[in-house]
Amino acid sequence: MLIQYSYALVTMVPCPIWFWYRWASAGFLMVVFTWATYNGATFYIDVFGRRMEKEFEALKKEVAKWQATPDGKPILDEADPAVKAAKSESNLHISESVDGVDPKDGSTSRDTTANTEGIRQR
Repeated sequence: MLIQYSYALVTMVPCPIWFWYRWASAGFLMVVFTWATYNGATFYIDVFGRRMEKEFEALKKEVAKWQATPDGKPILDEADPAVKAAKSESNLHISESVDGVDPKDGSTSRDTTANTEGIRQR
């Protein structure tokens, strides 16, 4: 009971100071809001950081599971002709999409013929 009474006195003593002095009140409120913001931010960083770390570890395990066969070999073998064909096809699409760009012009159109009014047609 004595602890509760002392706590009540300690919290009520500064109230007249905060009531009569604007700067003391503003300073106290700034401290309270800063402290609350810090506590809230660290809470969310801790909680969501741990959650993200668990999800990341689960994702790493899943990727490791799918990347290796029971023999311990990777699923996609670089010597496999299908993998080579897929890579060369993807590189072909990338190079085709860049061929038609004039570096000075900035246009992505391939047809650079102009009509009678000087407007570029695609």
